[in-house]
Amino acid sequence: MAPEIPSQFSFEELLSSTFPGFFSAITLFMLIDFLSPINLTSWAIKDTTSLLSFVGFVVLVGTIMGIIIDGIHHSIIEDIIFKNILGLKEIDESLKALYPVDLKLTHHYFFKKLGDKAENIFEYLINSRYRYSEFYENTFISLVSRQLSKVG
Repeated sequence: MAPEIPSQFSFEELLSSTFPGFFSAITLFMLIDFLSPINLTSWAIKDTTSLLSFVGFVVLVGTIMGIIIDGIHHSIIEDIIFKNILGLKEIDESLKALYPVDLKLTHHYFFKKLGDKAENIFEYLINSRYRYSEFYENTFISLVSRQLSKVG
């Protein structure tokens, strides 16, 4: 059976992935406008159709860049930094000792084993805490890349 496609996205999901991409998309447009001999800002807002097209383009590019930034966040912060935290390293080593087969057990596995109530608590923690911290981390990456583009 094919997985279900979500019918709507929650505010927390949009906040964590899409909004930081808007910062990068607008920064990219400003950088291109600054380097271009043509005044792109006046071209983008000359009439209503152009303005709506520009907003749609920023939404599209911002969403794509937000997903890329979120991927960078997950590969750098969560995969490298979190795996080197001493307590998590010890848990990982003890799991490897208990299950010598090359299984990739994560906390998701254990929450599913605990039942529906634990899964609901886990979802609550994801939506009420993790998505917001993810927003701050992705915005930080977006702003750092913005500063690097100014230097370069």
